[in-house]
Amino acid sequence: MMEKFIAQLRGPNYAETAGKFIEGTTKPMKDPAQLEVIKTMMLRTSQRVAVSEMEGILDPALWKPDKINVPILMILAKQPAWSAEYEQFVRSFVPQVQYELWDGVSHFVMIDKPHEFNEAVLACLKKTELRKNS
Repeated sequence: MMEKFIAQLRGPNYAETAGKFIEGTTKPMKDPAQLEVIKTMMLRTSQRVAVSEMEGILDPALWKPDKINVPILMILAKQPAWSAEYEQFVRSFVPQVQYELWDGVSHFVMIDKPHEFNEAVLACLKKTELRKNS
């Protein structure tokens, strides 16, 4: 699936393909002005850079389950890709993960729910004693 998508990004209709991808990742956003700002900024990424980034995601070295032994807060927009199996995959190499799936947010959780996001970060820092005072 990713190879097909990357092939489309390489093609002559880069802006159209990238635009559809951006619309998919930002679909739950409520503020059309904020959505337009994000889309405009993301479409400034050159085709070469966008293709390279997507190709990099497929690098098998990225997906080796190297242990991460520090506290991690992982907040994801709820979607089918983040299944129970994926959560177990993450937990298998990130034992200290605080794994959260949020409804009604886009890829840009921190923009969609800034107050809730900041509170989650502060709570995680306090819980893990990375920040003593909140």
